[in-house]
Amino acid sequence: REGNRVWVSMADDHDEWDPSQGTFVEHTIAGSCAGLAEHLVMFPVDTIKTRLQARPAACASGACDASLTSCLRRLMSEGVCAPWRGAATMLVGCVPAHAVYFSAYESAKG
Repeated sequence: REGNRVWVSMADDHDEWDPSQGTFVEHTIAGSCAGLAEHLVMFPVDTIKTRLQARPAACASGACDASLTSCLRRLMSEGVCAPWRGAATMLVGCVPAHAVYFSAYESAKG
């Protein structure tokens, strides 16, 4: 510690695979679950973004509102599950993709 500054050493800040911290399969499953959770949380955000990007083209005549509020109101009028419509297809692909990604990552580290 020097004055008001605190010095932190990055020498011990590393992430090495340690078999005692979990098996290879456990790391792969954990990574796949993390990817699944991320996709489920971000899918509605991506749905809103896509609708906002497509809306101005549909509203070129000026007959509709292309605002975020209008987009959210329309999405909610379609039902509570509307932001996740089509998520099943994404989940079918993301679970194996994250399993392969994390298993390759753990293999490369070890």
